[in-house]
Amino acid sequence: MRLDYKNLNPAQHTAVHHTQSHLLIIAGPGTGKTHTLACRIVHLAEQLSLNKKILAITFTNKAAEEMKLRLARHSKAELNNIFVGTFHSFCLQFLK
Repeated sequence: MRLDYKNLNPAQHTAVHHTQSHLLIIAGPGTGKTHTLACRIVHLAEQLSLNKKILAITFTNKAAEEMKLRLARHSKAELNNIFVGTFHSFCLQFLK
């Protein structure tokens, strides 16, 4: 799975490679938050150990679908360990 670092500015590059604790990304519309988050998810997926998964939760179905579309451009094998969805869809899967 390859990341396109050419499209990341220095702040986005720092966010993608952040390794300490949690990360909050705050920026205005059209600044590349979704792109940065997608790159971060892919970067984390590349480094997952066995039996580990990534959970990406959004507020809206539209945001979840956009993230899925961006992640679908990458390796399907690593995407099997990533769940992207809304709070409601995650809770539904959890209860099932």
